[in-house]
Amino acid sequence: MLEEIEFEDLGEVLLVRAKGELGVRGAQEFREKVKERLHQGKRGVVLDCEDLIFIDSAGFGELLVCRQQLKKTGGELRLARLKGSVASVMKTYNIGNLFQSHDTVEEALRAFD
Repeated sequence: MLEEIEFEDLGEVLLVRAKGELGVRGAQEFREKVKERLHQGKRGVVLDCEDLIFIDSAGFGELLVCRQQLKKTGGELRLARLKGSVASVMKTYNIGNLFQSHDTVEEALRAFD
């Protein structure tokens, strides 16, 4: 379950910091909190994965839903600071190809310019 989810409004881009596990329980919380902010006209979301320690199919499903919602309005979801088991799972299941991933949050934010 997610221990914490923080949002930073950076104009047209929303920075999301998730801490803990983005599994079945955390996925629902993630969906609800991100969805309400996407209706504010954001063209991009950067998910900072530094403190994300686990992700499963439910978590990936929510990332895909977020990505699809953003694409409808010409937006995009980018991931930053993937590491550990989260990066490994994304690579193993070839899910990383669906998202642009960046080594730092700053790189991900600059990619929207």
